[in-house]
Amino acid sequence: MANEPAFTLPGIILAGGQSARMGGADKALAQIGNERMIDLVQQRLAGQVDEILISGDDDRGTGLSCIRDHPDGPKGPAAGLFAAWARLSADQPAARGFITVPVDGPCFPADLAARLSASGAPAIAADEAGTHPTFGYWPIAALGSIWPTLDLSRSLSLHHLARMIGASEVRWPGSDSFVNINTPEELAAMRHRRKAGA
Repeated sequence: MANEPAFTLPGIILAGGQSARMGGADKALAQIGNERMIDLVQQRLAGQVDEILISGDDDRGTGLSCIRDHPDGPKGPAAGLFAAWARLSADQPAARGFITVPVDGPCFPADLAARLSASGAPAIAADEAGTHPTFGYWPIAALGSIWPTLDLSRSLSLHHLARMIGASEVRWPGSDSFVNINTPEELAAMRHRRKAGA
C-alpha cells in the first residue's frame, strides 16, 4: 500500500575491540594487498545495506558515522549492539533491525545481509566451522524486549545474546567465509590467500 513506511536496513561494522592479540595494533588499519581491512569490509557491505555505521570511537578516515558505547549498555562484545540499538531506536524509526559484521572479517558472502534479514527474525551466520554471531541480523524490537531481562552491568557475549534472543542459524557451505583475523599469523595467512587469488 502507498501509505506503508519504507523500511531501511543499516549495517554496523563492529570496530571497538582492543586488538590485544595483534599486539595492540589497530586491526582496522591492517593492510591486505593495497587496502586496509576496514575498507575491504566497508566495500563488501556497501552493496548489501542502506547505510553503514561504525561501532567504535574512530571512523579511521572512512567518513562513516561512529556509534560510541552507551553508558547504560553491557560490557564486552555486546556493547556495540546495545549502542547501535539505542542509536537506531532513537534516530531511525524506518530501521526494523540491523546487520552486524566485524572489522576483522573481510570475506563474508555477498548475500549475507539478504539471507540474514530475510525472515525479519533474529539470525546469525553459521558454516562448517561453527556459529558466528558477530555476523548477525538483530531486530530492534526483539533487542528492546531482551535488554531488561539481562544483567547489563556484566560482560555479555554475542553467543549468549543470540541464544537469549532466539536467533536462528543461517548456514553457508565451507569454512572460509567468516574467518576473523585476530593475530599477526592470521593476517599473514589472509595476505597470502589474497595474493594467491583465493
